[in-house]
Amino acid sequence: MAINFEDLERQIKERGRLTTLDNGVVVTSENVPGSGLLKGGFTVQAGHGYEAHHGAAHFLEHMCFNGSRSTPSQEAYEEQANTIGLLTNASTGVFDIGFPIQGANQSGFLLHHYFPEALRLVTDIAFFPTLTEASLRKELPIIQQELKDKVQREANDPTRELYAVMMARVQRNNPFFEKNGLGTVESLNTMTREQLRAHHKKFFIGPHVRFALIGDLNGNDSQASRTIEARLLEIPAGTRVAPLEVRAEEPYKGRERLELQSPNKGKSQISINFHIPPAHHVDAYQFNVLAYVLANSTNSLLYRELREQRGLVYSVRANLSGHARTGFFEISYSVDPDKVDESLAVVDAAIERVRAGDFDEAYIRAFELANLPQLLYNFQNPGWIQAELFERVSKERFGVQSTHLERLQRALTQGKREAVHAANQYLGEDRLEIITTKN
Repeated sequence: MAINFEDLERQIKERGRLTTLDNGVVVTSENVPGSGLLKGGFTVQAGHGYEAHHGAAHFLEHMCFNGSRSTPSQEAYEEQANTIGLLTNASTGVFDIGFPIQGANQSGFLLHHYFPEALRLVTDIAFFPTLTEASLRKELPIIQQELKDKVQREANDPTRELYAVMMARVQRNNPFFEKNGLGTVESLNTMTREQLRAHHKKFFIGPHVRFALIGDLNGNDSQASRTIEARLLEIPAGTRVAPLEVRAEEPYKGRERLELQSPNKGKSQISINFHIPPAHHVDAYQFNVLAYVLANSTNSLLYRELREQRGLVYSVRANLSGHARTGFFEISYSVDPDKVDESLAVVDAAIERVRAGDFDEAYIRAFELANLPQLLYNFQNPGWIQAELFERVSKERFGVQSTHLERLQRALTQGKREAVHAANQYLGEDRLEIITTKN
């Protein structure tokens, strides 16, 4: 069974909607007629990467729940939220603060007729909070305790410092990797209401807001849609701040090696890293194929050689990660310290086989057959249209190179030749080998 991309585009046109409101709010919606359910949420470009005072974004997230134009306190908000089954939650990241409008259940959906009330509650706390001195004093010890708990967890984790050293070398140009979004003891103690209000005024405006909606809209011109749009138009307009830029990582120069000492006794941990294109690159799919051929199946080259034939490892994985400008392809496994060199030689040989095209094309077919059912399943469930529209917005506004459907459609027309080309272009001598051994 193949994926019918013409039918998927038809579904997007019939059930999806991408709108920019007069105040700059971008709305992506997916109609699921007849379900009687709705869920959504705000993403606000206001994360801790933009803050002028360390910890202000996360602190503001807490403060928003403590009172709005329609709920005088957190208790009042939670009481009203509980009467309609609304989840009370928010999250702060480097780029965004997220406010879900979802049910307190596994699906996240709310009953259709409760959604307008849920939208009102969340819109008011997010965009019309009171931000009083009293709420600042209330939240300060809570966030201080959150910071203490985080510091204590990291202090009790003997591998945390080791991991930080590793990732600082892998992601050298990512200034946000190790930034603590909670703030510091000093920055929390000097936090003021004026600083929080300034952050809110600058960033909680229409051009920084993306609103996602999935569920029963009864058609895009329904009363429900008009009610939701009217509420979103209450969000203040303003001047958009340019999105944060993360620089591309500097290429590895030949075979770089980082040798670390671990407080844990036992096997040596091996991490072999290559730079690849970011996940939104139109050819990013090829690296999932390479991960499968090299390590991520029981028939993979490294699994068969390292484990089945030589007995050097119990498991081996190829992991894909990265940020907006650079992707990372990592091969990782554990091995006895006296077998490190032998295992690295096996990895070298396997990569050279792939670069030479010395593997059966049946690997490609097996990967497709393993993943096609999941893709087909995803297209049968709510959410994929909204997610695709969200990526189309990101492509336009943030320079994302391709959307999920574009990457998938391109991938399904490619095969072994393209995978070999990607291996030759990116899985070469330029790499970082991290070898962690016991003290």
